[in-house]
Amino acid sequence: MDNGGSWSYAQLREAVERAVYALLSAGVEPGDAVVLICPNSFMAVVATLAIFRTSAVAVTLDRRCGPSDVAHAVATTDPRLLVMPGQLAAPLRVDEHGRRTVSFHELRSATGTTAGWAEPDKAAPRIVLFTSGTTSKPKGVIHSLHSLLCGAHNLATSCGFTSEDASFLSSPLSGITGLTHLLMALRGGRIVLEDMFDAVTSLDHLARGGATVLGGAPVIAQTLLGECARQNRSTSLRTIVLGGAMIPRPLLQMAIDRFSIRPVRAYGSSEAPIHTASRSDDPLSECIANDGAPLPGAEIEIGSANDESELRVRGPNLFQGYLDPSDNERAFSAGWFCTGDTADIEAGRLVIRGRLKELVVRKGMKISLQEIDDAVFGLPSAIEWAAYGVADGETGERLVLAVRAAPPHGVTYESVSQFLLDGGLARWKLPEQIVTWNEPLPRTASGKIIRNRLAIDGSSMPGQFAPRLRPTN
Repeated sequence: MDNGGSWSYAQLREAVERAVYALLSAGVEPGDAVVLICPNSFMAVVATLAIFRTSAVAVTLDRRCGPSDVAHAVATTDPRLLVMPGQLAAPLRVDEHGRRTVSFHELRSATGTTAGWAEPDKAAPRIVLFTSGTTSKPKGVIHSLHSLLCGAHNLATSCGFTSEDASFLSSPLSGITGLTHLLMALRGGRIVLEDMFDAVTSLDHLARGGATVLGGAPVIAQTLLGECARQNRSTSLRTIVLGGAMIPRPLLQMAIDRFSIRPVRAYGSSEAPIHTASRSDDPLSECIANDGAPLPGAEIEIGSANDESELRVRGPNLFQGYLDPSDNERAFSAGWFCTGDTADIEAGRLVIRGRLKELVVRKGMKISLQEIDDAVFGLPSAIEWAAYGVADGETGERLVLAVRAAPPHGVTYESVSQFLLDGGLARWKLPEQIVTWNEPLPRTASGKIIRNRLAIDGSSMPGQFAPRLRPTN
């Protein structure tokens, strides 16, 4: 089910058969990369499965990506073609790349079908998704169907998903959360896709779909349950799976006490989806207190050459590596993946303490601070700048940009935003607050920006805000 209708498995199969025919007619061959720009929609599901069925490699981007994200995907994967909703082609400047494009309409209206396909090799690279890291450009994460299906199995195990359940998904279908929820649902259940999240309309959509399982960023669950409380209504949800950020204790208590929802705390990443989680038979006290125990085949340990408190993981859900071989050099050690997160292990259960990586997580979407720093280069009158994050009650975290400008010049929120958009930055990555500094930004002796000082000192400095944060009167 998406915002436009609902489909059966039989209808899904027919649509996939048509889409496979369209892709093969466009020249897609086994092993080819196909860039797929995804909304959370039925046709995005069709396109994803059709690419798998041609034994090509799906290179996924969210529909909210910017032209620079598309350019990066094309440059790093050399795709045979690009697949997307037709209306996105012009704003994303896809014609600049000289590659054939196929619209969702073309997939859906193909006149032929391809039935009786062979099962794709589950061990071969089958999907590339991009994750923000400490580098300025998103890293390409390579998964096989086997590793993704292991992640989906772990997710189903942790929340007790059955054929009677429906998963509500507002996280991007192009990311690891979306893919694991989709593959979990395709084990025989249902999925309710939400493309444009809004507390009131999304809550109604969830109710119409009879969703029983909710996953993704904690801020999504907090917003939906808060709206339920405001409207004094019940919910069909029985389980929420929370991970990817520090989880507010009041959210867990509200889910349990007011709505009789069982929370599942989980730890995972784009590289290792759903690695630890609380289980359905765990005491509620354990579900609230930590990030769960390793799931079948998953292993965890603390300490690496990078940092003595860094979490390392391995297991069948682990990705195959990054697109850029140089990104793998410090990421792996003797088969273990170094996560960049700091953690403890207490009585066999994981307790995440924080992260080494410089990221802001906004509504579950990760934004690299280094990427924003690099994008600001060339901003007129700016002497120095740095991005950082602060807590935000609506989005979990808010991206802030500190700017020191040459006097008597200054910068405005609108001028910074337009500069970044003109440079190809995705709109959802825009800073939502600009803080003006009249003195040098805080740095270490070696010249590195001290971002936590920016967050502390910047709270008392003049700022300009995105429209959603401005006073209404």
